[in-house]
Order: sequence, then C-alpha cells, then structure tokens
Amino acid sequence: MFYSASLLYRSTTPQRSSDQSLWEDSVLLIEAPSEEAARSMAEQIGKRGEHEYVSATNEHISWVFVAVERVFEIGESLSPGSELFSRFLRSSEAKSLLTPFEEESG
Repeated sequence: MFYSASLLYRSTTPQRSSDQSLWEDSVLLIEAPSEEAARSMAEQIGKRGEHEYVSATNEHISWVFVAVERVFEIGESLSPGSELFSRFLRSSEAKSLLTPFEEESG
C-alpha cells in the first residue's frame, strides 16, 4: 500500500525568536503494509532529515524534525493523476500559502 506522509520541520537559530522560524512541510511517498507502519517509517525519515549549517549571512541554522503531521492513504498502485496528498485549509492558511516570501513583512 502507498501512503503520503506530511513531515513538519522547523528552523532554529540563536539570532531569531521562535515566532520568526521558517517551517517546512515535506510530503513523502511511503510504501508500507499499514498506516501505522507508514507513520513509523515517516518518523524515522524525519529524524534522519535533521541537519545544521552556517548560512550565507553567517547564521547557524538547525532544521529540527517536529512531527508527522498526517499520513494519507493513496492506494495499491500509482498512475498519472493519482492524488498524493489532500487537506482542508482555513482562509488564513490558504492566504499564507499564496503569499510569496518577498511580500512578508517581519
């Protein structure tokens, strides 16, 4: 069975407060025998995805795995047009997704 898993990561840096953190929602394709197994695999992948680096502006950036936000069953096979992920959004969430980073004020 195929599943999509939405993994949430948060960036941290000593120079910025937690409310200024950048977040990443990474959607992965997982093949597993059950939703529980897919969630477990996604958590392992998420933890392995944590990393640190020094940015071009000399900030120490850490990307921390926060959670598997959800697991979505896709089905037994994939074909063009298969839905990989779906979620309902509040108006504020949709507006945030449609706002390019350049337009945000901070």
